[in-house]
Amino acid sequence: MDEFKFVLKCLLISCVIVIFSQTRISGETLENKAFIFFKHSDTAHWVRAAADGGVKLIREGVNKTQNFISDKFGNGSSSEEAPQQQASSNTGLFRKLEKKESQQLGETAEPEINEDDLAIEE
Repeated sequence: MDEFKFVLKCLLISCVIVIFSQTRISGETLENKAFIFFKHSDTAHWVRAAADGGVKLIREGVNKTQNFISDKFGNGSSSEEAPQQQASSNTGLFRKLEKKESQQLGETAEPEINEDDLAIEE
C-alpha cells in the first residue's frame, strides 16, 4: 500500500508542477521563461562547448584510428587522399558492390601484378 501512495504522491506533484509551469506572466509561460533562461545561461554555453569538444575529440580519434588501421592492414594508400573511401574499403558487405562499380567505371577492382614485379633480382 505504501508503494501505491508513493505513486499517487508523485503523480500529484507532477500535475502541480505542470499546471504551475503553464501559468502566464506578462504574456509568456513560466515554462518558456525557464527554457530561455537555461538555454542562454553561462553554464549552458560552457556545457555545450565541452560537449562539442568531446564530440570533436571522438570523431578525430575514430578517424585517426581508422586511417592507422587502414594504412597498416589495408590497401596501403595514403590516408590523406581519401579518408572516407578508406573507412569503407575493407568491409565485406560492400566489397562486391565496390567491385561492380569499379568495373563499370573501367577500373580493376584488384591491382594488377606483373610477373616482372615478382622477379627477384640477383
